[in-house]
Amino acid sequence: MTILMAFQTPEDGIIVLATIFGNITTKDATRNALLLCEAAGYLDVPVVEGSSEPLKATYFYLLQIQKKIDKSVSEFLVEKVSDPGEVSILALGPLTNLVLAVKRDSIFASNVKRVVVLGDSFFALGNVNPAAEANVGDFFPNGYANIDVVGINITTQVKLKDADLEKLKQSEGKHAKFVCDMCKFYRDWHLKSEYFWMTDNAS
Repeated sequence: MTILMAFQTPEDGIIVLATIFGNITTKDATRNALLLCEAAGYLDVPVVEGSSEPLKATYFYLLQIQKKIDKSVSEFLVEKVSDPGEVSILALGPLTNLVLAVKRDSIFASNVKRVVVLGDSFFALGNVNPAAEANVGDFFPNGYANIDVVGINITTQVKLKDADLEKLKQSEGKHAKFVCDMCKFYRDWHLKSEYFWMTDNAS
């Protein structure tokens, strides 16, 4: 949903969707990114497949697959973020790719205008597996100056009830039904999951 919102801000052009593992494998994340671009009608946005495992450990089995673009995410980012203060990064998964970009080019972090991280957990339960928050500790000492972190303790305060989803579905938004179906699937999964810890009734 965050990526769809970004597509709707024409003043901020999206130069790449870079994938990474988390609750799913990098292969599945790449597939989802391609499907999302197709569903939203943004076929010109390049999708680059990122690292298939954390920097220091492997938490679950991850497939090695052919790249969608013949470059690593770190290489692609270093090439695109060459002028200081021009490009912002929205990080929706583990921060491995950004750590690797700094390892590739020591001045990369200082060239980035802003990093917004949707992840980590402050004063709340964490994500569903250790890999989902991998490499957060390696990321912050790398010289990124302007960082905003929106943790799971913030995002889980937003509760979508059945009435909210129905209102969204009936709206005239271009991707309303797609977003509604996606949110309902994700919410229903949480309701059935042992990790679902919200106390309010979702319906």
